Amino acid sequence: GKANLKLKWSKCSFAKNILKVLGHVVTKEGVGPDPEKLEVVENFPSPAVGHSTANKVKRVQSFLGLCSYYRRHIQNFA
Repeated sequence: GKANLKLKWSKCSFAKNILKVLGHVVTKEGVGPDPEKLEVVENFPSPAVGHSTANKVKRVQSFLGLCSYYRRHIQNFA
């Protein structure tokens, strides 16, 4: 069947050397993490002293989830 998809020309671009999509950068060399998105990982707040243990656990889980999104680009990620 038909998907009935339509393009919005104002959101289309053609003949690009770099494509940013879903937190990744696609070039002729391959796919890699978007450097702008990696800043979020680098600047992720650490669990603060004085917060509850549950809050600290939640922050660590959030950080691991964020890192896991880029796991294919992180050597020895396990």
